[in-house]
Parts: sequence; C-alpha cells; structure tokens
Amino acid sequence: MSKAGSVYLYSDPHFGDAEHFKLLKANNNIPEGISSIEELDELQIKNINEAVHKNDTLICLGDVGDVSYVSKLKAGYKVLITGNHDRGAEYYKRICETKCFHHIDDTNKAEYEAFIAAGAKSNGFKLSGAAGSYELVLDNKLFDEVYTGPLMISDKIILSHEPIVPCPRYLVNLHGHTHDRPHRYEFNEHSYYNFCAEAIDYKPISLSKLIKEGLLSKVDDIHRVAIDRAVERKSKRNK
Repeated sequence: MSKAGSVYLYSDPHFGDAEHFKLLKANNNIPEGISSIEELDELQIKNINEAVHKNDTLICLGDVGDVSYVSKLKAGYKVLITGNHDRGAEYYKRICETKCFHHIDDTNKAEYEAFIAAGAKSNGFKLSGAAGSYELVLDNKLFDEVYTGPLMISDKIILSHEPIVPCPRYLVNLHGHTHDRPHRYEFNEHSYYNFCAEAIDYKPISLSKLIKEGLLSKVDDIHRVAIDRAVERKSKRNK
C-alpha cells in the first residue's frame, strides 16, 4: 500500500450491474435523483474521486462489477479483496509496461500495432534518434494489489469481503457483502463495520478517521486474550 496519503475503504460498487441496481431500487437504497445504473455509476466515481486523491490508497472490499470503471478512479494506489461476484485475481491486476520504438519496420511493426491496440499511449518522452520515436506506456490503471481472501493490515484489523463469523475478539472486521446491514452493527457481542456502498451513502470512508473515532477502543489485545484463556483452562483443571 502507498506510504503517503490516507487509506480509504469502499465495497460492492457493482459497476454496470443492472440486476443489482434493481435490488437497490426495490429496497429503497438509491440516492435521491438517481434513476439509472449509469447515473449511479457516475455518482460513485465522482464521490470516490472527490475523496481519494493521487497520494491516497483505495481499498475495495469486493464485488467490483464492470472492471473498466476502475481505471476512472484517481487513487494513487488501489487494493482489491475479491468478492463472490468477482472473477479470478489476474483479471483485476494492474498492468503497467513501457516499450521503446526508435523506428518502425517489418521487424517490429506487428508488436507496435498490438501495443497500440491494447491501449498504449505516448508518455511524451521523445527518444534520441529518428523523428517520431517515443516511449509508449500501457497502463490499464487497475488494482496494484489483489487478494482472494481476508487480509490483516494491523494486529487488530482484518479486511474481508464476507463478514468473518465468529470474529476473534482481538480483531475488528471491516467487510462488504452484507447489503442488509448498516455501516456499523453488533453481532455476537462483537463490532463489525460494513462498507457496502449503500451502507456508507456511496462515499468512501477514511480508515484514520474511523480509528480516531474509536474503531479499536473495544478490541482486546491478542496477548490479553491468550492470558485469559490460560487462566480459564487452569481454573477448570483445579475444579
């Protein structure tokens, strides 16, 4: 993840997913003034880009939808934990490749045309030599890191697509997937945070803001948990 800037979380944008849009509409989870999936997609892109800038990291907790929308996100670093509606990890990984063409002839014309067809563009850097020789850059602007399962990003925070149930008391689970849950809720005396787009008003949330607001205040230390369990076992043996 990026070393500079802030970390933001967002989940289940379901870009271009007409069936999902119907479900949102049926459950009255469409923002006011939005009447189509295209408008909702545009709103999500707008909201994300207004909050997450080129020095920031955006973590998507799954169910991306149409992957072409990801290239429109301006976050400097993008991370994905794949969801149950997503494809394999390779489909979402960023490809960034530079090739130099000093001249075009029969030996490299096919390679040059294939690179252009794949979306490569000149980066404006002119090479020495013949006129018209440039570096070409192919960048699909997808996710810099892709994970297919839960990811611990600190000793107390675990990210996942589906909620982890039961979640150890020494971890707080930040997840997506559960479209019927609010942003924050309690389950089995444990706090969960749901980042499905509709649960967070279609706006990414800053991780540092959550931490300042007490995200970790009720999460036990893993060493404390181990000690408590040892004491409990000893107490049972002595009975």
